Amino acid sequence: MNNAGPTTRRVTFQVIDGVDKGRVFPNLPTPFTIGREEGNLICLNDERVSRCHLKVIQDGGDVIIIDCGSTNGTIVNGKPVTVSRLEIGDCIRIGRTSLLFGSPKEVAQLIEQARGQRLPCPKLEYAGERTPRVPAGHIPEEPVSIQLSEEQAVELCRLLMERSDSPPPPPRRLSPQQAARLVGFLELMHERLAQCSREALDHLELKNYTLIPRHAWLDLLDLHFVLARYIRALAQADD
Repeated sequence: MNNAGPTTRRVTFQVIDGVDKGRVFPNLPTPFTIGREEGNLICLNDERVSRCHLKVIQDGGDVIIIDCGSTNGTIVNGKPVTVSRLEIGDCIRIGRTSLLFGSPKEVAQLIEQARGQRLPCPKLEYAGERTPRVPAGHIPEEPVSIQLSEEQAVELCRLLMERSDSPPPPPRRLSPQQAARLVGFLELMHERLAQCSREALDHLELKNYTLIPRHAWLDLLDLHFVLARYIRALAQADD
């Protein structure tokens, strides 16, 4: 007689915003906690995250998060929660940190599945050559293998990380190879954003609101993590 209980599900969280953006916490066994202090399986460098902010458990095959009486609360997909069942692609906001539930592979699979459930919208012709979509999971741990001087690295990091109303000027004095890599990266980001914007529909009832299909929203979250990972890799590059 087999008395074995249900297999414990391992889960992955990707940090898409906050000081720790670009980090991945893969294949974690439940239950565990998320918080600011050491001892949490996911320890975040965010002063607005409580010492022990969330508990992640498994119940009947579902992954559940429970707010542990945190000071600043927990938000899942824009809604405050105390207890919530998670699905792949859910976005959890605690403090200044945003976590995407699911591995890059799981999110990419969900995007592909959701593409078959698009909202009806007019097709827009695109004359240019499409840049192939690259899921975040296909980006190597060291995505930028070019050699930059200290001045070039600082300028490129500023280009990618600075958040102002007016974007900074592009870095100068790049070699042809470096310029080609940077242009290729920016073209990829531009095309993926364009694909999402083409799916947008004006809300029929609410003025000043626009609807996008779920697969486009998931694509934006995946793109968010791609950028976070590049920023982290550049900021931590060896001299």
